[in-house]
Amino acid sequence: MTALINSGDVRIRPARGVSRGRARKRQIQRSKGLRRGKGSRKGKKGARLNQKQTWISRIRVQRKFLAELRDKAIIAPAVYQQLYLKSKGGFFRSQRHIKVYMEEKDLFPKKTQTRAAHKKVESTKWQTSSGQSPKTSTKTQ
Repeated sequence: MTALINSGDVRIRPARGVSRGRARKRQIQRSKGLRRGKGSRKGKKGARLNQKQTWISRIRVQRKFLAELRDKAIIAPAVYQQLYLKSKGGFFRSQRHIKVYMEEKDLFPKKTQTRAAHKKVESTKWQTSSGQSPKTSTKTQ
């Protein structure tokens, strides 16, 4: 037998592995959103989509929206604080829910009030610690 092996008449066949071709095809389909139906799922909802990550992304959107409203002087700082704490407590489902809540509670000020509040914010923005604007403050030497 060793003579046949040495002469090359008898060879050992290479071991056959598991082909990845079907797995690659399946992966391409999943990247398109296929094969992800209820029958294909094995883990719970929390295992497939982490609850903490969904909370983080949701609260970031809500806080960014509230900060934008406050910075543009669309809402008063007191209203901002109230809505911020509500969103922190999980009261709002989404940014849209905040808008609906504000419309129901009539938290959007009138156009004239918005302009006055915006002017007030702009004037207080440039005041020094003594309460005067930088141009009018005098230094004592």
